Amino acid sequence: NDQQRIITNLPFIVLVEGLDGSGKSTLVKRLADSLEGGVAMATPTESLSSIRPIMDKRGGPVARAFYMVSNYILQHEIERTHADVVLVDRWYTSTCAYSVAWRNTSGDGTSLDQLPDSIFRWPRDLRKPNLFFILELDDHVRKERVHSRAHSPAYNPWDGRLDEDACLGHRIQKALHRVQGPHEKITLNANQTAHQVFKDALQIVKQRLHRHRRPADYFSRDPMSYFTWTASQQGLCSFSTGKRSRHQQWSMQLAIPNCHTPPSIRSVGVCLANKFGIVFYTTSDSPGGAAVEKNDDNCSLASMLSLGGHYPSEYQWRAEGFIMPVSTLEQKILGTHPPLSLISNSLVSRNTTNCDAGAVGDTDDQLNDHRPSRPSDYWKDAKAYRSREDGPLDPAVVFGWRFIPLRMEVLVGGPSSPEGPQRWEWTRSEKGEEEEWRVVRGILPFSPPGLRLKHSFRTKMRPITLALTGTHCAGKATIGKKVAEILGWNFDPELGDVLRGENRAVGGHADGYDTADKITSWDDYIYEQENLRDRRAVTSSSRIVETWHLGNCGWATLRNGGKIDFDGSDTNAVRAREAIEQHTETHTVLMVHLSVSVDDSVRRRHNDARNTERLPLKNEEDDCRVMHDAVDVVVRKLLGTVSVAKIIVDNSEDGDAAMEAVSLKLVKFVLQNYWRCGM
Repeated sequence: NDQQRIITNLPFIVLVEGLDGSGKSTLVKRLADSLEGGVAMATPTESLSSIRPIMDKRGGPVARAFYMVSNYILQHEIERTHADVVLVDRWYTSTCAYSVAWRNTSGDGTSLDQLPDSIFRWPRDLRKPNLFFILELDDHVRKERVHSRAHSPAYNPWDGRLDEDACLGHRIQKALHRVQGPHEKITLNANQTAHQVFKDALQIVKQRLHRHRRPADYFSRDPMSYFTWTASQQGLCSFSTGKRSRHQQWSMQLAIPNCHTPPSIRSVGVCLANKFGIVFYTTSDSPGGAAVEKNDDNCSLASMLSLGGHYPSEYQWRAEGFIMPVSTLEQKILGTHPPLSLISNSLVSRNTTNCDAGAVGDTDDQLNDHRPSRPSDYWKDAKAYRSREDGPLDPAVVFGWRFIPLRMEVLVGGPSSPEGPQRWEWTRSEKGEEEEWRVVRGILPFSPPGLRLKHSFRTKMRPITLALTGTHCAGKATIGKKVAEILGWNFDPELGDVLRGENRAVGGHADGYDTADKITSWDDYIYEQENLRDRRAVTSSSRIVETWHLGNCGWATLRNGGKIDFDGSDTNAVRAREAIEQHTETHTVLMVHLSVSVDDSVRRRHNDARNTERLPLKNEEDDCRVMHDAVDVVVRKLLGTVSVAKIIVDNSEDGDAAMEAVSLKLVKFVLQNYWRCGM
């Protein structure tokens, strides 16, 4: 048993923090009693309980030193315990937060927000908790609990200090949230009953224990989250956001076929890993960087190898997929930026500064302090930069890329692991399937005989057509142009609006407009021209198209009296579905329906004269209602009859903030479905 404990590392550690009176000790004890193999501990430990009052009385540096040493004594006791789960009441987080918050009252004018992240960083030689609970409660509730124990042994000097300084508790809570180190941080509402807080915490702990002990089972349908989780356990990134947590090289290589340079890219540029893929950065003179920048296509096939973990439970990740450029605007909106080392090397190459990676540091705050005032000087869109005609690539320019896996596998452990070597494999679902990934397949220790997975990966990635539908004034053009700018794609406006030119007859939308030959009906003409535009898009890059075939079908339904047969006999509906199906042979089709009400359309027409000029109506409310019934209700039903990835997004709010929020939803929808380009 002792040998197995050494192999399986230390127990799962749950840390509980909060102000005095928040219920930490009660929660820790109840969790320890309810979890098999659980044990409760606290800082300071029981072995130091007799001298704690002496240190508290001395106060100042002596007390702080005592509590700092107590953190390491607790770690020593955790290493000696035979428990599977250790519940800790206070640890280094309290030492840090209480010291910083108390010292912050000295009147030097420094606020917690101004303190650097390095002050709140968990010590490297102290074991990091797997799960960190912060109990938060209203101040009047906390005071009632504290006053009820004023003459009991549980009372301590901090109870009085918190009463004397109304802002001290707020500063402590704020400092607790800023502590960096625990693998996962969760806030619990301690205003609830002690039993309800316990139930909430127990449910979370059991779920996290399942993930910790059987990660392949927990992430059986989401290998990218499994990959991100393994990286977060090494302190490389945050599991919740996927963003790199500090400047550290990932042990990862990316191989790209058909290039003249060594096909590997060092992982120093990795800055984000989440379910959408892995975002990394390269420069022209980085290992393998030129191979990516000189690739003529927007996408390129690639394979990935990543190593991590600790003996004997180390892991190896392998994946095949493709890489594609990430626009700088998309990177900024998603909050990613090139790592410090690449920026420093770029600046040194340009001789614009003597910035040194080691001298600057490794935090985002330090990075921002030394970033040039014009990021575009060194941080560019790969697609646009490759297409210029002003000479060779600048070795100081940094590009962003995304690796999107289509197949993944992980090998965990080896012969000396308690369960032996284990290996699992995932593949993307076939085109049109609801599940993004097929269920995990266990390969080791025993391989099912004759089990083969058919891979249908493409050698050339398909571009994306993102179609936006919605009634008049749903925001298709506004949102479409914004998302196209973010992704660096083309935008195709509503074809009916383009082809009718200057014809702005009042109520003309209800009957259609004249065509070039004066013979073909308006709806037939729109259908022919939309197909022609689709064929032209075969040779172009990804695009966003407004209204498209389903939207055109909605307008045709309006002109036909609002009647449509969804079972398949309606000519407009049949040919719209056929056109979309044909387009999926060359493009990955995604559809977004922007939903607004009749009142929203009327309001936006009233607030923006351009809408009334573009589409004059006879009766505002009546015509908007008729358009809504045909172009919104009908298109919603038609969406259910096409086999493509689709979402419905509420776009009823006005203003820049609402537009940014909806645009970000669409960008995330695209990221979630990029993998379909390779199927």
